[in-house]
Order: sequence, then structure tokens, then C-alpha cells
Amino acid sequence: MRSLALVVVLFASGCVTRGAYTVARADLEELARTPPPARERMTLLAERDDGARLHLHATAIDPLAIPPTVDRVRVTARAFSPMVATGVVLTVVGSLMSIVGTSSWLALRGGPHGDVADDLFGVELAGEPLMLAGTILWIEGLLRPAQEAR
Repeated sequence: MRSLALVVVLFASGCVTRGAYTVARADLEELARTPPPARERMTLLAERDDGARLHLHATAIDPLAIPPTVDRVRVTARAFSPMVATGVVLTVVGSLMSIVGTSSWLALRGGPHGDVADDLFGVELAGEPLMLAGTILWIEGLLRPAQEAR
């Protein structure tokens, strides 16, 4: 049970998107004064390294000490990405189906269980669309970071 919990934690930690942004000091001071329940609906205007201006979910910003002398503060924001998590799960499940189906088909073909081997080859084929969909979702989730409000 303990090893399963470790696998889940390691797996989920890879489903977090993160990035560095520049935010106005005044916005961070307002965030610090805002009570935690109200932060759920709050967004802050930020700028990415590529110059794109966007809004960050306030709950995604890592807590930090605000320097008193600068107007713009560099922050790190991170958030769990359901799209990346779904992509990872679909890719892993599809890969396992493909591996099990192919290896079983190779082991059983030509023998007395040839009809079973053909059915197992269908399992391999069923795993391919899952891997494709998972890969697309995984990449799309990384291209649309969860910490950025849309």
C-alpha cells in the first residue's frame, strides 16, 4: 500500500505546470491582504518572459517575501493540470494495452490457442487510439499552463 501511495505521489507531481512571471508589486501586496477563500476567484496581471501579458490564478502563485524596493516582482506560479494528468493516464494505459496485447499475441500465435492470440491482438489495436489521444492531451496541457487564466 505504501508503494502505491508513492507511485501516485510521483505520478501526480509530474502533472503540474509551472512558469516564471513578472507581477506588479502592488498586485502582490493586494494578494497578501486578501483572505484565502477570496483568492480562489482572484487573478493577477502578469508578464511571461516572451513578453506576453496574461492573467495568473492567484492560488497558483508561490508565497514569497515582497521586496520593498522594486515595482515589478518575479514570481513562480504552478498548478495541477487536469489535461496533463489525463494525457499521462491515457498514454500509460494505452501503452500497457499495446505491450500486453502484442507480447501475448507473439507468445500464443501459431499454437493451439491461435484464436485467443487473435483476440489479444485486438487489445493491442485498442491501445493505439488511447496512446494517441493521451499524447495529444499531454502536449496540449503543457502548451496551456493551468496557472494561466483563459
